[in-house]
Amino acid sequence: MSAILKQGAAGITGCLAVIISAAGIITTMICSMMNSAYALSALPAIFVLELLGAVLTVVGIALGGRQDAKKSYGIFPVLAAIVAFMFAIGKLINERILLISGLFTYNSQNAAGWQVFYVTAAAVICLLLAVVLLIVNSFAAPKE
Repeated sequence: MSAILKQGAAGITGCLAVIISAAGIITTMICSMMNSAYALSALPAIFVLELLGAVLTVVGIALGGRQDAKKSYGIFPVLAAIVAFMFAIGKLINERILLISGLFTYNSQNAAGWQVFYVTAAAVICLLLAVVLLIVNSFAAPKE
């Protein structure tokens, strides 16, 4: 914990990104398992992308606390985590696009569909928030 606090804002935003990405992973699992009719067919790929993003975020935090953190290789795990999270968001939205179009046009009374939509929206918001925190993390300079 002290190593993270020594990094200052970079360490704190990185830890928050890991926590929020874990919440995104959990809500993605919940949105797929809520109703068997709305199960995600690409859930394994989405899960691997989200897990990869979380692991790369942890690697970025670990590299940010090193003495040679001024070198440019410390930013690569953070950039790869952002890309992984964005691909996961794209796959998640792609899986739900027919549900969303149906809910907002002809099938607006589908209560189960709305519940799945709300949990999917929560998962996307969690992942987007993790991406924003990673972007802030990449601009935050570690303490000297």
